[in-house]
This record gives sequence, C-alpha cells and structure tokens, in this order.
Amino acid sequence: MNQIDHFLTSDAELAKTHVQRLKFSPKETIYTNEKVHLRNNFVLIKNGIVSLELYHKGKWQFTTFLTPGDCAGIDNFLTPNRTNYNPTKFRLTGAINGEIIIVEKDYFLNHFYANPKLFTIILEKLALHYMYTSYNSHEKNARLCQRMADVTLEFIALSDFQVNENTVIFPYPISAKMFSTYLKAPLSAVSEVLRIWEEKNILICTSDNLLITDYKKLLSFSKMTYLIDEVLV
Repeated sequence: MNQIDHFLTSDAELAKTHVQRLKFSPKETIYTNEKVHLRNNFVLIKNGIVSLELYHKGKWQFTTFLTPGDCAGIDNFLTPNRTNYNPTKFRLTGAINGEIIIVEKDYFLNHFYANPKLFTIILEKLALHYMYTSYNSHEKNARLCQRMADVTLEFIALSDFQVNENTVIFPYPISAKMFSTYLKAPLSAVSEVLRIWEEKNILICTSDNLLITDYKKLLSFSKMTYLIDEVLV
C-alpha cells in the first residue's frame, strides 16, 4: 500500500489537487459518496480497518470490513455508454484507527496506466473478496451456525489477524445485527447462535471487540477450511 501511496504522490503539486488523505478513529464516519460529485473518486485503505455500509431500501446496511489494500468506489469506473447502472451509495466508518487515501478517478487511472504492476496489489484484495462472496452465495442454504462461522473466519482472514494460542482478537465489536444483515438471517436466530457460542466459551462479544476464545472449535463449524488454509497458513 505504501508503494501505491508513494506513486500517487510522487508529483507533490499534482497530488495536492487530486489526492486527499484522511485519518480516522473508531466509530467515526470517514467518507460517504452521497453527493453526486463524490462518485468520481476512488478510495484506498492505507492502514486500519473500516466498516463498509451500502445504502439499500432506504437505510444503511453493513456489507463487509475493508483493510489495507482494499478499495471502495470501484463501480465509479463504469462508463455511462456501457451501462445504465448508477454507482452505489456507500459510507465508510472507522473500526480502529487508520487512514484512507481519496483519489480522483482519472488521476488514478492515468498513474496506473504508467505502472500497471501496482494494480496487482488491489486486484489481489478484490479477488479475495470475490472468492468469499462466491463461497457465501454457494453456501446460502447451509445451517446458520456454519454460515456464521464462515463469515467470522472470513473477517479474520481478510483482516490478516493471526491465531495465537487458539485465540483471535478482532479489535472491533461484531454485533448480532451485523451478522444478521450480512447473512440476511433473522436477528433472533443469529442472537441465539451467539448466545450458545458464548456459553460454550467459543467466543466473547463485548462493546469493544470480538474475542475468539476457541478458534479450533469455531473452525469445526465451518466448511470454509480450504479457503482459510490458503490465507492463514
């Protein structure tokens, strides 16, 4: 990510006009593209973790977490003569402290045409998100406890958290409502699974974080093992 940042700002004068950096804190709304002119921007996560929400059916809905190397606003690259699709309204909220880079779309493209190898950094993260999205779609009729385990492991892998003595600390609370929205599952059913997992000391949900206290047990509920092995080994 530092390579991309350096490349985009190598011309300091141009960068002042076309590139903006924003630091953020937990629970801070960092960026939203609700205003039409902001849909001409591309957002890169330089460091930290952000929560991505999309505006759907009159309300904001949690979609996923974004980590360093991830991006938002990629649908701004669709051209009007190719599709009638309008870019999705989204907003980014800090999960932990970090920084984002906001780049004008055309400025970004002009730079990356000059150094296409740097695209691989972004493409790898996009491919990873696509891989998990495809898997979740395939498993949409699986038992809820499996799907919740799958998603929890997905968030851990995407955030590059390491398993330490069978525990993992996700430094941001993941609520039952977030699971429910992400999986399109009844909130009551999600809450019941979380209650059972807490009783069995598999995880602990607090107002500050999600603590996985028995990673191996959580893994046993999931069928995503082959994806997790590829990412975490």
